[in-house]
Amino acid sequence: MSKTIHGACLCGQVTFDVHDPEGMGVCHCTRCQRWSGGPGLAEVEVDAANFEVTAGQELIKHFTEEGFSGFGFCSTCGSSLYAFGEGNTTWPRERSRT
Repeated sequence: MSKTIHGACLCGQVTFDVHDPEGMGVCHCTRCQRWSGGPGLAEVEVDAANFEVTAGQELIKHFTEEGFSGFGFCSTCGSSLYAFGEGNTTWPRERSRT
């Protein structure tokens, strides 16, 4: 059975769908703590091919740092959206916003 999770940033201008998530988890590493502004964050693991931005692609900005995953965020409200790259080679990690 296929499942789709719909998500959005705080202002609602960036929306996305996660199709067939592989799992969920919570990360408490210092990078995720800084990214979330809290003790960690919940994440949905999904193959990159199953992640689709449905609105607001032009508003997404990226922060990258050598040796670490990059982060996508909404340039209007600042909401974190996903992680990608070196530290996450098989999926973007999406914050749970459902």
